[in-house]
Amino acid sequence: MVGFITKKSRALLEEFDEAFSEAQILKCNRLVTVLERKAAKKSEAPRIDTEYGEYAEPGLHKELHSRKKEIAECRSDFARVQQLKAALTAEEGWVNNKKEKNGHSIYYKKMSDSDLIMTKSHTFFECETKDIPELMIKLIALFYETDLMTEYFPRRFMESHTMLHQVSRFSKITRIVLNFGRFVPVSKRTTMVIAKGFDLREEDSIMMTYETKKGDSLNEEMNSNIHQFTRHSKRRSKESKMVEFFLRGCGFMVLVPGGVVFKHMSFFDLKFDFMPVFLMNLISSGIYAYEFADGIKKSVERFAGTEWAKRVAENPAFYEDLRGRVEGFVEEGQDLYAEFSSVEKYFEENRNVVDMKKLLGLK
Repeated sequence: MVGFITKKSRALLEEFDEAFSEAQILKCNRLVTVLERKAAKKSEAPRIDTEYGEYAEPGLHKELHSRKKEIAECRSDFARVQQLKAALTAEEGWVNNKKEKNGHSIYYKKMSDSDLIMTKSHTFFECETKDIPELMIKLIALFYETDLMTEYFPRRFMESHTMLHQVSRFSKITRIVLNFGRFVPVSKRTTMVIAKGFDLREEDSIMMTYETKKGDSLNEEMNSNIHQFTRHSKRRSKESKMVEFFLRGCGFMVLVPGGVVFKHMSFFDLKFDFMPVFLMNLISSGIYAYEFADGIKKSVERFAGTEWAKRVAENPAFYEDLRGRVEGFVEEGQDLYAEFSSVEKYFEENRNVVDMKKLLGLK
């Protein structure tokens, strides 16, 4: 009785462990909610001589406590994903700078009383159902192969994007260095970010997030080796006189009738005392966000024979697993989408997915 736990609770714990390892954040959050509710149930005959003896399943408390770190990460990641999805749907204050140019819709927002600049875009990639897994692999590879991002980043402003530590299959620590060159004669900008990928299969989608991390929050994501990275980071920034900037954002791709919608959003503060006119115009006119989105689109179209294609072929453990996940999305979604000839018609006739219509910029 000391460590009593029901078979159902044990099965739910095993399900949580698997979902956590597979970055299925929506499922993880749902399971944690169920498990914590079960753990809160009091015993009709409390045992005061054992730890957690007042609860019906004292063993469940111990199991949840042993997963305290994973549960905290689950809650944090779930909140971040929900917050980013909400920002993707937000309309207030956003300016549509370049509406439907070359298949992209571009938005810009400047926060009042702040140097924080926000941009977002959405692009519809039309393709046959059988080609969706390959398309999504290409899109994810453009972000997963971090050092190659310099190839399509606007104006070659990204000097380097280096992976420092692979935390898990779906998470890594990277360092970005921006160099504006002769266009803007200022110090280089740098930031260390944690990038994560999430399997949102319940919504036929995948989200990739990235966010500047420092100090304790970064230490939690890595292991004891983080100290060598942070020391290296501070020394490198000091010696080269680089300025640390803030970055946060996401790439979101979702299966829809006739293809995939890809949305990208970024929030950044370049830490300028005064924003150079050239950069402000580049951002506020929508040029930066447009060039970023168009760079991704062109890289997908020219994927064959590139270094990205080579990396995909050389890492079947990651990319074939990804292919299997996306094929699952496609298989589950085929019946749902089969009778609809277009994205617009699908949303017109499905009132239960109005929020997703707004999320994709079709409202």
